[in-house]
Amino acid sequence: MAHGSPDWWGGGASETVHSVMDVGELAARLYSPSVYERAGNVLFQDDFRFGLGRWLPSFAAGKRGMRIICTPIASGYYAMLLWVSDATSPIQHAYTYFADPVPSRCGFEVWISLQTAVKYVYLSMYHGNGTQRREYEVQYVHATGTLGYLSNVGGYVPFGAPGVLSASGYTYLATKLVVDIETGQYVRMHWGSYMYNLTGIPAYSAAYSGYPLLSLHIGVEATGGAWTAIAIDNVVVTQNEW
Repeated sequence: MAHGSPDWWGGGASETVHSVMDVGELAARLYSPSVYERAGNVLFQDDFRFGLGRWLPSFAAGKRGMRIICTPIASGYYAMLLWVSDATSPIQHAYTYFADPVPSRCGFEVWISLQTAVKYVYLSMYHGNGTQRREYEVQYVHATGTLGYLSNVGGYVPFGAPGVLSASGYTYLATKLVVDIETGQYVRMHWGSYMYNLTGIPAYSAAYSGYPLLSLHIGVEATGGAWTAIAIDNVVVTQNEW
């Protein structure tokens, strides 16, 4: 890594050169939220230092919502709390979206902390190309500590049993879903120290006439009308994944 030269430095001499063997170490030193699974090229990352301006709720305010919190946090000073207490429709999602990226393998990393016992947690990527929408979604079932993917015929197919997460409200778990938007298939799922190979599994698809885009969703579902929440931090979106 050259020092003492501008960013566009080419072949000229520099004052000092430092050898960095591990970019993960460099990221940690520079206080980047991208320290978990450093594959792909970063499209977007958010540790909520600038609030919730890039995020939208899937349902209107009332007995559900999202807000900035100062604790617990995974890094930086803030995180997002996603909560719901509606017995009629006990689910809430937060989502953001981007213009349709160049077709490649894309990743969606998010750190979660269960603030109360939940029923389900959802991690989803929706890709619409103007005529078709593919839905890539992983569901965590808290009662059994299992994971399932949304199949191409609807419904969730179990693929892993990493165990029941703590609902202490203080510990974070790093997760990452990787999909191939070019082929319409899942690739892999990272859940803490576990990595599940989902290569070749087709995503659910439906007709779509909207603008081409890629949207990212994080969801929580409660049991009955109980107040339920998860904290969210260190969101990283990538492309050109392995």
